[in-house]
Amino acid sequence: MDVYDKRILNSVQERADLTHAELAERVHLSPSQCARRLQRLREEGYIERTVAILNRERLGLDVLAHVLISLQAHEGARNDAFRCFVDEAPEVLECYMQSGDADLLMKVAVPGLDALAGFIDRLIAVSGGLATLRSYIVLRPIKTGNRYSIG
Repeated sequence: MDVYDKRILNSVQERADLTHAELAERVHLSPSQCARRLQRLREEGYIERTVAILNRERLGLDVLAHVLISLQAHEGARNDAFRCFVDEAPEVLECYMQSGDADLLMKVAVPGLDALAGFIDRLIAVSGGLATLRSYIVLRPIKTGNRYSIG
């Protein structure tokens, strides 16, 4: 990866909808070179996918919560049911297995507190019970993003 590839990656992290001509202006290459490099970066897995970032509140998802979970048991069937639930639950934006006091950290977006309570009820039911569950309502974002620092 050279300096031009890094410039391309930095540019598309900021605005993935740039035309090849706009990208070329930003990184100081021709549009055809940018197109080839961009395709190669996709093929090599540097760019996983291109998405639109939607406004959660405009969509009526007024409550953003972080949910910390410790599982009661770490058995194959229960873990599989839990993972399947997480994969299919539209409320779950992100879920991470982690070290520390809790086994899992989830980022959840719902319309309101009743919807969060319903989500938690479903989560408890599918897991067969949890050792602990703590939810934290986000009051205000300080910094959000998904932009990585690239040399």
